[in-house]
Amino acid sequence: MARLPLLSRLRTSGPRVRLPRPGPRIVGLALVAVSLFGGLFLWLRDSSVVAIADVRVEGATGPRADVLRIALTEAARDMTILHVRMDDLRDAAQPHPIVDDLSVDREFPDALTITVVQRGAVAALTVGERAVAVAGDGTLLPGHPTGGLATVGAENMPTGDRLRRGPARTAVSVLAAMPRPLRDGAGRAARAERGWAVALRDGPVVHLGSADRLAAKWAAASAVLADPGSRGAVYVDVRLPERPTAGGLAPLPSSAEGVVPPVP
Repeated sequence: MARLPLLSRLRTSGPRVRLPRPGPRIVGLALVAVSLFGGLFLWLRDSSVVAIADVRVEGATGPRADVLRIALTEAARDMTILHVRMDDLRDAAQPHPIVDDLSVDREFPDALTITVVQRGAVAALTVGERAVAVAGDGTLLPGHPTGGLATVGAENMPTGDRLRRGPARTAVSVLAAMPRPLRDGAGRAARAERGWAVALRDGPVVHLGSADRLAAKWAAASAVLADPGSRGAVYVDVRLPERPTAGGLAPLPSSAEGVVPPVP
């Protein structure tokens, strides 16, 4: 309590500096200047003076890459370097499910680089002899090559552009969670009696059980497969990732039913 008078004296001591208030004329001129500059910018940003003339599209690959580049280029040339409409660019890319996102890089005065971020295919959805590539989020990628992709069986081809919830969608999620080097060697993912399993083309069948804790299960599977002691194993069981096991060259015991056979 004894400090309060001292603080009060410190606050009130010294000359007070008062800034002059701008007069109505200055305020009015400032408002006019702001309005003029704002109007000038709005006119300039959509003016042909800063129209985009040079468009480069990077990151687009696949069988329909040329069509995508043309669509994005035509959309961009209807814009200016000061007013790039991302919604219009995404609308132009919308017929191409391979496109996950777009980013742009302006280069004054009239050049624009559009970078395409593509969805990666993680599986081939198969119905009879038909196959269509699928991204990790369940988006179907018609026209994308399916060679070398792990297969996921389904009773019917989806009618939309994305897999709905169900066994096929879960199988794709199981594959999407795999480390890329391991997924490149995956042959087939399916649900067996012991739960979800993935058959490796040149390796064992990996049993995961339920489709939860996938990151931990695949980390455990990778560690087992990297161990020279597991070479030649018929199966790897990571249903309990804290206690992974590997089956040897002998025939599987009767308790290991429902194995998904490797795909040649």
